[in-house]
Amino acid sequence: MSLTNHRRFLRVGQAMASYHEVRKQLGGDDGPPWFVIHRGDVILACTLREDLNPTINSNPAEVWVGADETLLEWGKRLAFKTVEVPLFVSSGQGMGYEERGTYKIIGNTDDATELAAREAQPGIGKLSRIVFLKKS
Repeated sequence: MSLTNHRRFLRVGQAMASYHEVRKQLGGDDGPPWFVIHRGDVILACTLREDLNPTINSNPAEVWVGADETLLEWGKRLAFKTVEVPLFVSSGQGMGYEERGTYKIIGNTDDATELAAREAQPGIGKLSRIVFLKKS
């Protein structure tokens, strides 16, 4: 299934049962990292939890990428992705995902001061990058 017709299966505002249901509908691989749905090295969508990305509802929306080795690589792929990406958001672990629409990557930073400001928030671990999104 191409990304251009994913809306046949998913509607904006529709609560999804789980990350895995969204992943299956988009034809993504069953494996980490969990903040993106991917097929091979291609990012098909972002799947973010509000508790780990508390500024996801801001304008611009922010994706906070963790510092684990696998996350570093995928965070860089997302940051330099030139096409739009569907965004799915969950309020927390074990909660369903809601499609928020399609977003453009408009920038990113790995500035230590910017990362430290976000890491200071309760429940947020070490970050490697912030990716900024704007609704298409």
